[in-house]
Amino acid sequence: MKKYDYIIIGSGPAANHLLFKLARTDRTALVIENNLWGGTCPNTGCQPKIFLEGAVRPVLNTYYLTGKGVKAAAQLDWKTLIKRKKEIWAEFRAEERSSIESDQVDTVFGSGVITGPHTVQVADQEYEGKNIVIATGLLPHHLEVPGSEYAITNDEFFDLDELPKKAVV
Repeated sequence: MKKYDYIIIGSGPAANHLLFKLARTDRTALVIENNLWGGTCPNTGCQPKIFLEGAVRPVLNTYYLTGKGVKAAAQLDWKTLIKRKKEIWAEFRAEERSSIESDQVDTVFGSGVITGPHTVQVADQEYEGKNIVIATGLLPHHLEVPGSEYAITNDEFFDLDELPKKAVV
């Protein structure tokens, strides 16, 4: 059984913050991830939102300024925009896991199950760590309320190939 100073379940900002601090030491770590390397913010949260907002805000501004010095409102090309967003984040996901691996840090993909005070199992492999850090973050949750079949999460919205004519947030 391979032994580590830290076993970190989840690869988001909390894990990255700890890894940054550990990089200044001789301590070892194992990062376990069962979803998207890097967590919610860079994959389906903050960063994709900022990217999309960066394109949408100037277009909306032209609507407000039409007739006030701007002749016509700009048109958003959602299909091209979302295609570019998907390309950028596919590159990010491909690089994120390898960017945290080093002589001190190993990674494994799968669901970590804590099996003892210092052990975590992923599939049929068990790992030992002096410290176990749970940094799993959050995932969207579908509410079971009338009309919920029409709702989508931000994860789904940021990957829509067609922009809906109307949306309620």
